[in-house]
This record gives sequence, C-alpha cells and structure tokens, in this order.
Amino acid sequence: NDSSNPASESMKEGIRFSDTAIDFDDVKNFSNFNIIVDGLVIDCKFPDHLRKTYYELCCAQESFLHKDLLKQINLTLAVGVIMETINIAEGIRACEARASSHEDFVVWKKTLEAFELLGMNVKFLLKRIDGLLSLSARPRDPAEHEGYKEMKLERARAGAKMKELESMMSSVKDTLK
Repeated sequence: NDSSNPASESMKEGIRFSDTAIDFDDVKNFSNFNIIVDGLVIDCKFPDHLRKTYYELCCAQESFLHKDLLKQINLTLAVGVIMETINIAEGIRACEARASSHEDFVVWKKTLEAFELLGMNVKFLLKRIDGLLSLSARPRDPAEHEGYKEMKLERARAGAKMKELESMMSSVKDTLK
C-alpha cells in the first residue's frame, strides 16, 4: 500500500492484470471487449464512448488494432496512440460532413505512419486518407483543372487559325474578283 509505488497507483486507477491472453475471435460483444497492452487491461483510461468507437474500429478490421504495439511500450504512449487513432478515424468519418483541409489530411497521414511504426494496425485508415488526399488535391475550380487549361489554349489556337483562314479566304475572293 505504498502510495509512492507507481504500480499501486495504477491499480487504484483501475488498471489490472489480464487473467488470460484474449484473441479477437473470443470477443462476442462490447461487454467482453478489453483493451490489453502488455498484459494490462487499460479500459479505465478510455471514456466509454471512445472505447465503444475503438471497439467498432476493431470489429471492422476483425482484430485488435493495438495487438502488435511494441512490447514494453510506455503505457501512456500506448493510450495516446489508441486515442489519437480513434480521433483520426472520427475525423475521417466526419470529413464527409465538413470540409477538412488538405493540411489536416497530411498531418493525419504522418501521425498514422508513425503509429504504424509503433505497431498499430492503421493501414485501412492510411488507405482512406490517401483517397481523401487525392480528392483534396483535385482542383475545385474548373479553371484550375489542367485539362480545362489545355482546352482553353487549344481554343485560342483554333481561333487564331480561323482568323488566318478568313484572311486567306478574303484574299482569294479579292483575287477571284
């Protein structure tokens, strides 16, 4: 019961050892979903709505997204990685309703790439962001589109050619008269 012992502090906050290793196939519903890192159940670190969102993300991928996190990773870092993954996933989901900036997508991509290096399974989110980046890179104004610029230039050339032909035709008409 030494209050200066970090392990006993963690236990007071609700972190506990997992009795067994759990495979995602064993998770049948939200009530038996636990976030376990290095043998510690860290559910208490997540508000219920974020834990529920993370559960849904894991269900969509049919695996614990954090299962390959580096062994002996700092627990605070692990919680932060999982929470930020949830936040980015919610941002991606919400980007349909609001206009997210290209810069947001770039930051999300870099963040997820770093998480991937730590062992987080975020390939599916990176794929979605790559799609959003390609959409955000497309010009919104048709005047900015490369094909439009080419067509406009071609039209100008055709107009100049038409004036040249009209001039030649006028010259031929004068000669025929």
